Amino acid sequence: MSLQYYDINIGLTGTQKIAAQGRYIYYYTGTTPLIAGGATPAAAGNQAIKVQAGQSGNTILLMPGQSYRLDESDKAPTEWILSNFKASEVITGQVMVGEGDFRDSNTSNTSYVKLDATFANNVQVTNTPASRVPVTADLSQTIPVSIAGTVNVSGNTMNYQSSWTNNVGLTANVPVQIVAPVTNVNGIMVNRTVLFQETGTPVVILAKASAPTSWTDGDVIAAATSAGTGVPVAIVEDSQIKVPAGRGLWVVAPSAANQLRSMLYTVL
Repeated sequence: MSLQYYDINIGLTGTQKIAAQGRYIYYYTGTTPLIAGGATPAAAGNQAIKVQAGQSGNTILLMPGQSYRLDESDKAPTEWILSNFKASEVITGQVMVGEGDFRDSNTSNTSYVKLDATFANNVQVTNTPASRVPVTADLSQTIPVSIAGTVNVSGNTMNYQSSWTNNVGLTANVPVQIVAPVTNVNGIMVNRTVLFQETGTPVVILAKASAPTSWTDGDVIAAATSAGTGVPVAIVEDSQIKVPAGRGLWVVAPSAANQLRSMLYTVL
């Protein structure tokens, strides 16, 4: 017996009987007014149907493109009973009922597919130029290479959003704010810290949810000190540090200091 198409129109309640003998049923197409109108997310699953083989057979759930096959040892039912699973909208479409195999319209060339739940939701097989996915290279993500006797490969590129520089004299244990805690909603990425000091006084970058009261009151992000006046030291820290949300950044010194402090950072 061949396979036949049958139109379906399933209301919110009740059932629709397909008077056809066969062990196979294939939910070929199915839609609802919302899905047909483009409201797919809001109507997801509204086209699901419950399928029962005869009056006493098992009930299964099918979506468009899925199929169900009774075992060969089962007697072929003389009807299939369909009902609306979600009962949210009227479902219209087509089912296919019968025996044997069929050629799925989603496959090309000579692919032969059985109408069996094992092959539900088949992947589309094609080898046409229109269906091939072009592969392109993103030149912004490549590493520049210069061929000039030797090969020179560029290093990592540092990206940052904001900068801060200060060379005004610091008062002992009086913090200078770099980023306010209220600004740090999702975290701060410290990209580079530069500290230049030559007075023998430590200068410290701290992370804290409130203004620190001393140069040790907070999480130390970077620090610099010199052996004494006229003995300069410069600290350049490029290791990225992520500061947790809710903490601000501050610079503090235990005594007067007036050298250069600088930071590149990104508020996430």
